[in-house]
Amino acid sequence: MRCSPEIFQTQQSKLIHDMFHALVTSTTSGPMKVRWNACYALGNAFMNATLTIPSEAITTITNVVRESSNFKTRINAVAALRCLSREQVNTLMSSIVQSLLAAIESVEDIQDFSAFKYKPTLTSQVCLRDTMHVF
Repeated sequence: MRCSPEIFQTQQSKLIHDMFHALVTSTTSGPMKVRWNACYALGNAFMNATLTIPSEAITTITNVVRESSNFKTRINAVAALRCLSREQVNTLMSSIVQSLLAAIESVEDIQDFSAFKYKPTLTSQVCLRDTMHVF
């Protein structure tokens, strides 16, 4: 069975849209391991130059950096932001910088002692010069 390029393109676009929707939803709901994996997967998607990244995905990752209670999830959200190109962040740059600054400020507010061991990793991820390549 063959399908025309137009049908293939339509189906491919729908699959990519559904993939981003599932990943965005998973970054903020479900077990922490699922959230961590969703952030990691979004980082991989951000590196794919052939994909058009929806602004919702970048906004959600930015919110995870700022608001997640789990340091491992936040670390992977910052790592995902580091995968973005300058062209991808375009109009969201201010929001991303504010999130990174909020992450640095809130790293001292550790409520769960078991998260203390991830504090240096989050701090170094946020402060790395590689994060700033986008700006």
